[in-house]
Amino acid sequence: MSALSKNRKFTLAAFLTAGVFWVIDSSIHYFIYKEPSFEIIPSEANELWMRVIIVGIVILIGGLTDKYRFKAQSVQKDYEKILGHKRRLEDIDSEISNLLTSQNMFRISSMEKSVVDEDMNTLYDKAIDEKLDETVTILDSVLVMENITNKKESTSASGRQQPLRPYTTDQGQVLQ
Repeated sequence: MSALSKNRKFTLAAFLTAGVFWVIDSSIHYFIYKEPSFEIIPSEANELWMRVIIVGIVILIGGLTDKYRFKAQSVQKDYEKILGHKRRLEDIDSEISNLLTSQNMFRISSMEKSVVDEDMNTLYDKAIDEKLDETVTILDSVLVMENITNKKESTSASGRQQPLRPYTTDQGQVLQ
């Protein structure tokens, strides 16, 4: 199956359904209504425009179904990415918490022994800073995903993009 037929399966099914409807409607007119000849394209304007309207509606529904299916898949992918970031942030939170606990236990034992090992404190500080940097990196990628999502949502029906609202924190700071 080609990529086009996989991506547009509802549209293709709608075209097939519309074609089958057209042939069945022609057959009904010939066999049941006893019209003198079998006409794929009816000679009566009334019959022709009714078939065109029905076929158009069926194809439109198929096309819209594919369109909204694509949007739903896109949202699902974004949601899965965000869940992955959330899990990683929870892991980092646990790691930082463990590092801080270890560092505090080390400092308490150092104070009890009256020996301060600055190199060990520096190593703990460095490990904590690395985890905090990783957290900032993940949060930056989440903000980028949010801006992309906002950009998609802000595109108007005419195709022009609406200006994006800046992202603000709870304290009222504007982030770029």
